Amino acid sequence: MTDKNNIMCKSVFVSYTFKDNELDKDMLLKIKEILENCNVKPYIDIIDNPIFLSKTNLDKETAQDYVHRKLQHSDEVWVVKTKNFRISKWVRHEIKLAKKSRINVRFFPLDFFMNEVSIKRALFS
Repeated sequence: MTDKNNIMCKSVFVSYTFKDNELDKDMLLKIKEILENCNVKPYIDIIDNPIFLSKTNLDKETAQDYVHRKLQHSDEVWVVKTKNFRISKWVRHEIKLAKKSRINVRFFPLDFFMNEVSIKRALFS
């Protein structure tokens, strides 16, 4: 994928959980901003899913289908490793779907996402 300046962008689906209270929506907004500054096109469902953002009643099936489509069209899945990420039903489901779709899954601790240098290194490794 290329951006408006014709620079290669990696499309990354960010998988996370709020179960352990280490992460919140404000932190995800910051992660999105940092990733975009590193020329990554992130997808973070609570921020980017128009179905979740609408004020109408959610059709869970439609919302899940949208998330699945976004994951399947990503170059990689980056999992935010918080204390309880392994027990999250959704994180496990997203990892399984990525592997089934032959999409590379990478695991990074939360502090990784706050460091542009680390992100840039990961993009080229």
